[in-house]
Amino acid sequence: MIGHRAFKQATGVKSVQRLWFCLPAIVLCAADGCITLWGQPATYWSEGFRTVREGNPLAAYLLTVHPLAFALAGVPYLFIVVGTIMVLPRRWAAVVAAGVASAHAFGVAGWCLVLFHSMTGGVH
Repeated sequence: MIGHRAFKQATGVKSVQRLWFCLPAIVLCAADGCITLWGQPATYWSEGFRTVREGNPLAAYLLTVHPLAFALAGVPYLFIVVGTIMVLPRRWAAVVAAGVASAHAFGVAGWCLVLFHSMTGGVH
């Protein structure tokens, strides 16, 4: 149960300002999800989603179920992230927002390296 102070903080005028903390995490999560789908091999799409290229075990499992299962799982994940950022004290909210954004930025960067390497044919 949320404490009165946290609830008041999350529903006040400051909540609009707090939403700005969420923006990088939301954008980078969406980018990570999109580039994850883009990075799947051709066999993933042609052979019933069995051949998955993904480092996160939960995401890899969802990708084997269906690409929509993977994509739709991002919705409750983002609700949890945004809800957590909205109710935490400002300092902790900033830490969570930066941590989630950094994790997804790392994922995007990793995919960019993999995809750029494959698009250039492995040229160094």
